[in-house]
Amino acid sequence: MLSYVIELKGMVEQEGTLELGAQLVLLHRFEEKLDDLENNARLEKLLVRFRKRPDLLASVQPQVDDLMNRLRAFGAEAMAKVGEADEPVAGVEPTETTAPDPHPQPTDGARRDRVHAAFSAHAGVGQLAVGPELPRRLAEKIVAAHGLAGDEEVLGAFDLTVFGTGGIHLAFTDRRVLYKNGGTKHVWDLGEIATVPVEPAGSGSRSDIKFGDEVLYWNGTDTPISVQIIREVFAAARGD
Repeated sequence: MLSYVIELKGMVEQEGTLELGAQLVLLHRFEEKLDDLENNARLEKLLVRFRKRPDLLASVQPQVDDLMNRLRAFGAEAMAKVGEADEPVAGVEPTETTAPDPHPQPTDGARRDRVHAAFSAHAGVGQLAVGPELPRRLAEKIVAAHGLAGDEEVLGAFDLTVFGTGGIHLAFTDRRVLYKNGGTKHVWDLGEIATVPVEPAGSGSRSDIKFGDEVLYWNGTDTPISVQIIREVFAAARGD
């Protein structure tokens, strides 16, 4: 499923100058996959990176913009037909955990940089998005579900929806960890939650994830890979 996405990522991020021919090949590869709803959010992230390349030719940029608009329009139209009611939810009773202060004081810059670096090391893996380049729908859903302080920054987030709508997510800001799945919502202080163990809730690559005793519905990125990423982020938050 992800083989062509990984290939596109390598082409977009390759070092050296992308000549006209290579840029046109990339455009063609993106256009071939515009109707791949499952990877819509991943393709959008890669197109954003492609557009930011300093060697992107002026003659190619409008074509990249056109592809971006078409990709977003297709995703929006498909989601309007599907509706978020069709998104899976965890097989647990709705619960809510809120940190004592929903908008604690900003973290120190060193911890923020460590956590962001931990996420950046895994950019492009599965349905992980690394700030500040979050897919628009995911960013909107995080803000709508939790609200963000004016200077609060989303450093990384997992979109756990089937169709990339962002309605089910696990997000990490510079001071909090935010989870939303239907009627289940959790808000934790980053420094406190970073001390709890993170484990798969079951066997296999598609099991849920446990934060301490709390089971979180998981979808998209393989569970073992996700657990490893979260462990590295928590270690960075602790300063290990």
